[in-house]
Amino acid sequence: MFISFFNYDEILTSKKFQFQHIHNTGLGCIIVDLDLAQAKGLGKALKTIVPSKKGKEHLEYIIKLCRVHFQRNVHNTLEKLNEPKIQDWISFYKTPWILASLTQAYTKMPTNLWNSTPFDTNIAESAYASVNREGTKLKLRVAIVKGWNFDLLAYKRIGIHSKFSILKQIKLLV
Repeated sequence: MFISFFNYDEILTSKKFQFQHIHNTGLGCIIVDLDLAQAKGLGKALKTIVPSKKGKEHLEYIIKLCRVHFQRNVHNTLEKLNEPKIQDWISFYKTPWILASLTQAYTKMPTNLWNSTPFDTNIAESAYASVNREGTKLKLRVAIVKGWNFDLLAYKRIGIHSKFSILKQIKLLV
């Protein structure tokens, strides 16, 4: 999925997708809810750019775990302390790339980038409801184009609001 995304991005922008930890410019941080399949996919995609690093090593430079999701997971797990799988859970969170996604002490991300990026995925999650009106379960290329058009419309609305102080009308449900 990530390789396809990077390829489509290059087609649409005529520029290679870049990462700060590889190219010293570009995307520096991805905030995640710790979906292991997504993390593995991202690691594999980054390994195609720099094969000398393992995929998991790349993640130590770019992934930041949403603290809300982490705390919820800790709370849910601590309620089940008597279960024998607790040691598996502890081992899982001792994995180097996961430790790096949780705390500045282990990350290989620059301090200024770590401190200047959010510690949760709330903004992205709140945007789902709006952008999903454009469709769900779309092919990647279609989703990118629809997302692009959605963002352009949002920027136009922001421009109108900034220039004329006119807000988009909100229908009140009574």
